[in-house]
Amino acid sequence: LYRTSCEVNRKESLAYANKWMTNLKKFSELYEVDGPDVNSYTSLIGISGKAYDIEQAEEWFQEMTSDAVGIEPDTLVYNVFMDVYANNLQTSSKFQEDGTRVKGVIDGEVARAKVEKLFKELQQSNKYKPDSDSYKVLIKLLSRVNTTAAASSAEFFAQEFLSLQEIGAIDTSELGEIDDYLHNAMIYAWAGNDSDLAFERAKWWFEKAEKTLIATPVTYNTMMHVYSDRAETDRNACVEVEKLFDRMVRHGIEPSNTTYSTIMTIWSKHKSRDSTAKVLYWFDRHHDAFTRNASIRPAIREYNIALMALSNTAKLEEKSERKGDLIQSARQIFREMTHSRNADIRPTTVTYGAMIKIISESPKPNAWREAKSLLVECIDNTRSDQGMNMDGVRPSGQAFSSVFAAMSNASSRNPLIAIEADEVMELFREIKSRFSLRMHPQIMQNFMRVLASSNNKEAGLLAEKWMTLYPEIFSYSPTMQSSDVLSIQHLYRMAIESWASFEQDSDAYERANAIYIHAPDVVKTNPFVLMGLMKVASSNKSADSPTKVKECLDQIRNLCSKDAEDNANGEFFEDIGRVQLMTACSNSAGDHFQTATETFEVQKASGRPLRDNFILRYLFCIKNSLDPGVDRDDLVKEIFQLACYHGAVSPQMLRLLNTLLPANDYSTIVPRDIPNDWIANVKADRRAYHDIHSSSRRRHTTNARRDNDN
Repeated sequence: LYRTSCEVNRKESLAYANKWMTNLKKFSELYEVDGPDVNSYTSLIGISGKAYDIEQAEEWFQEMTSDAVGIEPDTLVYNVFMDVYANNLQTSSKFQEDGTRVKGVIDGEVARAKVEKLFKELQQSNKYKPDSDSYKVLIKLLSRVNTTAAASSAEFFAQEFLSLQEIGAIDTSELGEIDDYLHNAMIYAWAGNDSDLAFERAKWWFEKAEKTLIATPVTYNTMMHVYSDRAETDRNACVEVEKLFDRMVRHGIEPSNTTYSTIMTIWSKHKSRDSTAKVLYWFDRHHDAFTRNASIRPAIREYNIALMALSNTAKLEEKSERKGDLIQSARQIFREMTHSRNADIRPTTVTYGAMIKIISESPKPNAWREAKSLLVECIDNTRSDQGMNMDGVRPSGQAFSSVFAAMSNASSRNPLIAIEADEVMELFREIKSRFSLRMHPQIMQNFMRVLASSNNKEAGLLAEKWMTLYPEIFSYSPTMQSSDVLSIQHLYRMAIESWASFEQDSDAYERANAIYIHAPDVVKTNPFVLMGLMKVASSNKSADSPTKVKECLDQIRNLCSKDAEDNANGEFFEDIGRVQLMTACSNSAGDHFQTATETFEVQKASGRPLRDNFILRYLFCIKNSLDPGVDRDDLVKEIFQLACYHGAVSPQMLRLLNTLLPANDYSTIVPRDIPNDWIANVKADRRAYHDIHSSSRRRHTTNARRDNDN
């Protein structure tokens, strides 16, 4: 059972072993023959370790050494027992046969203390002494703890072993100068420590292995790992890794699959546009190497690294054309995985997560449909695979979060996306218990962001529904970290803004205000949450919406006067408040032209820049309140001149201007080519201005022909 426990269910193997140990004890008592011996206990300790049951292994060791049994553990027992700790550190991701993550694995420093104690006991034994395997297990554990103290301890025992080897006091059949394991373990021990000392020690062991000609692909791969942490901020670290690859080839050592995946991983950590190009370059080189050597076959890991690098770059990229190229490259890699003749190459949880994340960055309005389709495909594959295999496809919370992010990018243009988002959330609720998924605040945040930007009255009802289903996500605790407090404040703001539907519904503001009233104090004292409530008031078309906006703005001013940090942002809140007040005046069913004019004059006198949306809303107020005529035309021209001065001429403003002014007046004040300084502070595509200008010219020509005909 000990030999085969890796090939069968580990928990089942341990249960069988415990059963046969019980049978052996009963048999020995019944027939008065020898009972369990040192081999029995050694096997049981080893099986317990493979089944991730450290407590069971400790119990068998204690029973073995107890006065009742009285068996003295030999070197092999100590080696197997120490290996139990080495293979069950929390730093490694372990799964049981049912696919769930292992619980109860031991902390690195705790394991280190226990193993060093066992090793010391073995050293002090009168009958047995540590052998090369003892040092091998000890150094293996210490190299995996990833602390400076553990690395220093590994250095001490490694040097101690080399000293014993030099005087011939220890067997060197599997460790030492003639084997690369010691050097690789020591490089790895220092690799997890981001310090100059750690780097120098790792480099010393690497050069020692290279000089004595015992370096293997693992040696070079481990040394590459040393540069991993530095790669995030230092591009030279990535370049040094490529130099190691050249040295490796120069010494006649064939790069392995791990070599290529390590280089790709390190380049992907740098997170820049050119680093992603490097990741794809090494991905292609790996494929080229496979054509020359069939054993160097790209695996799922390399495909996933390429996809994750593309997703990180797509997030950084601002140009839509460039984003489109990155998304297309990702689709090509994904298609290659799904149509691969190699049965081992198939999409995994990471694959789907990376693809959905990339698609969520697409500027196209229907990108969310593709993201949702990939998520459903992932879940369907999980169902067909029964979701039990640790290597199978398992839906992740990050995938759901990315789908909601894609939906939020398009929900303002399609209010019905809120209904689609609700269906995706129901799907999450259906499968979360089966796959031990947790409702992370980020998932709820992105979902609420979809509702907040959908301009759909149903969105508010959906927000209330999910707040009721997951009250713990919206609960505050005094022990929360500052990041969690910000998260809960953002959640409430999005839930409140979900009622901003631009409909003449007096109930919407009351429902949003109810969410605000029942929120924790830490939420109600946040000015940004009040800004959400102010947005609901401004979007409502009821006659008293400007009054409600003023009330919210007064509350924000009151909060700012009490908090120094908020007071420093007072001008920002004033700007936003005046924009919302102007929006309320333009949307309201009543005539609030005087309020709008006063607000406009206050903003103009403040010396703060006039934003395009603020001016646009004032022009709407003029359109709704003043009759056509010379006076209105003069006022519109005056406001337009201010917009030009502040670089706030938006495409929407030109469209509105086109309807407010006579065709001849519009053509006179709006040139064929819009000056750059007129649109300097507007986020809009230049082509939008050209389309508006062309349509206005056609309107002017049509009117001129009609006048001529008359």
